[in-house]
Amino acid sequence: MAYFHDSYDCTIDDNKRLSIPSRYRKVMSLLKEKIFVISTLESPCLTFYPNCKFEEKIVKAIDDMPELDDEANDLRRQIGLQTTLVPMDNQGRLVIPPRFREFAGIERKVKLVGLMNKFEVWNPERYEQYLKTKDVKAIKTAMKRRGI
Repeated sequence: MAYFHDSYDCTIDDNKRLSIPSRYRKVMSLLKEKIFVISTLESPCLTFYPNCKFEEKIVKAIDDMPELDDEANDLRRQIGLQTTLVPMDNQGRLVIPPRFREFAGIERKVKLVGLMNKFEVWNPERYEQYLKTKDVKAIKTAMKRRGI
């Protein structure tokens, strides 16, 4: 299984397209996937899931929830509002919709950060601020506690 590793500094072109790095395109190719789900649910950035992985984890969990449950419907509503499907073209580019760019403060420069089964797209300044709030020692302790 291939995963999204590493981080990349990228640029949004004049046509508002993001060119996905070749290593990330390779992961998508191995998954036989050309569609991303972009989400604003997790962080002050955008989270990109291969559509097949999003369906496997998130959609399956939602489908298993009762239809007439208010909390389940609130979750469905929020996920529906805060996600969108975006195809990748044959050159490995995609257009991030305006409201998603605005949410993440994305203009021209972006930082892509691999999270194994997904990756994030950040405004570089926001990413640097985010890193300043993280305690490396606490992260190492969490890794040890989880057996990593």
